[in-house]
Amino acid sequence: MIASCLKNAFDPNCPNLKRTLHSKQKKQEWDHEPFLIQRRHGNKRLKSMTTATQEQKQEKRQFNEDPELLETFKQENNVTTRIQRLAQLENIDQLVYILDHLNIQNHNDDQEDIIFEETCRQIDNISQHHHAIQLLSKIIVPQLKSRKTLLSRPLSQQLLQVQNHRALLQGLVLEYISTCELPTHNNIMIKLIQQCSPTLRQSFIHDILQKRPWKKNQQDIIITLIDKTLSQQPLLTALPFLDELLHVIRLGVQLDPKVKTYMQLLLTLTSKYGSLLTQSLDIIEQIAQSSDMFLKRAVLGQLTSIRKKLTIQ
Repeated sequence: MIASCLKNAFDPNCPNLKRTLHSKQKKQEWDHEPFLIQRRHGNKRLKSMTTATQEQKQEKRQFNEDPELLETFKQENNVTTRIQRLAQLENIDQLVYILDHLNIQNHNDDQEDIIFEETCRQIDNISQHHHAIQLLSKIIVPQLKSRKTLLSRPLSQQLLQVQNHRALLQGLVLEYISTCELPTHNNIMIKLIQQCSPTLRQSFIHDILQKRPWKKNQQDIIITLIDKTLSQQPLLTALPFLDELLHVIRLGVQLDPKVKTYMQLLLTLTSKYGSLLTQSLDIIEQIAQSSDMFLKRAVLGQLTSIRKKLTIQ
């Protein structure tokens, strides 16, 4: 029996041996198949990765980065032409990218004045609001921060001639006041605010209150700006920010009862907006009583007058 099995084992015509050989041959064929499949899939993955990389590069160029375009701006030696080209960019992402990587401030004083004037001229030629804000915040604001002297009369006049008041408030005044460590160009900021419409001035006060907490060396100028904004004719027709503004005044007087600016602002409110303060008279009186400034008497007098008018009515 053993001999028969051994014979069958070496017999090429043995059915069992044929089945074994067929099974091994089939296994060898499948042993190669995963490699082929892996190779095909690998090529697909490589092609997919290459396509994805190309798409990412194209997306970066389309929405954020465009080194070739940046290089053309760097090679432009005429600063006036450079500003004009910036104003003509239609893609906001391209504009932000160029402004972030183009060293516009690295010029002598004469060139800086040219850049300042040309930027002011271009603001009114830009139809897209956010584009104008970017030019003001990235060109004009850094210049104001770096200048050791006040603006010359020609530069001030050029700035005041800009008719896009909304862009000026958001891109210049708000940006400068809220980010400058020690604001020095306060007079020009006041003039820019005062030439705006009541609606824009109301928006400005709301926006500047949202920028809190303010730094200590910013507080006086910000409160002064708010006071000048409220004093300007025509007066505002509503004070939707009143509760928040009174909160700021209360905190300021509590920290330093001898600070004049907060009481001056309170006097402006009570003398010009009495009809809009009817729900806040008690709070205003409490704030005034906690102050050590001589203006408290004037504020308390205004409160008495408002209450008399309410009684008559």
